Amino acid sequence: MRRNAFQQHKQSAPKNIAVVKLQPQQDITPWTNETKQQLGLMDVAINVYYANSQAVDSTKEFFDELDEHQGLNFLVCDDQHEEWAKQCITYCDLVLVVSDFYASEDIKPIENQLNLYTSNILNKKVYLILLHPENGSMPTNTRRWFKGRQLNLHLHIRKNNQKDIRRFSRIITNRAVGLVLGGGGAKGFSHISTAKAMMESGIEFDFVGGTKCRRIIWDLIDICRFRH
Repeated sequence: MRRNAFQQHKQSAPKNIAVVKLQPQQDITPWTNETKQQLGLMDVAINVYYANSQAVDSTKEFFDELDEHQGLNFLVCDDQHEEWAKQCITYCDLVLVVSDFYASEDIKPIENQLNLYTSNILNKKVYLILLHPENGSMPTNTRRWFKGRQLNLHLHIRKNNQKDIRRFSRIITNRAVGLVLGGGGAKGFSHISTAKAMMESGIEFDFVGGTKCRRIIWDLIDICRFRH
């Protein structure tokens, strides 16, 4: 099984991750701290770097030695440090566009400056991270964020919600758990109790696959998961 075609084409987990803040004044420290703590439980170290933490004359040397740093590297950038942001995009393996869910969804200047959504030969994936307050309500009209953006994935993350942080951490380290739903007719409704029992036993699902009716059932499960 380890030699099959899937394993041969399986992508390695990203190491250098550019974190593009759409609201420069937004404090994302609580999110990065929670992520750092969760990744630590997964035996994955994480380093968080900002533009003002690097001397200008040593920036090139810093990026050249980036891969030698132990664990993941989060490179936080915004429109106030354009050159730093460009270097982060150049050296990163994955781009995380981070925003407050309730902020304006308009394309920000930094997104255009960095050409985040244009085709490039490096084929870097872009994930949209939408941050919510603690005990936030079920998000609605998320599609407004998709206009003008070419995204590979979007994730909702609530403050102080360990389930959301665990899911995010599994995804960026290529440890996500998928659930594929099969069956037909009334048999399909057994998925609800089965999935519930699995979640109660500690198994958390990050992605789901199946037919349209199976997806409808999963949507009901997912709504319950977000509310809890």
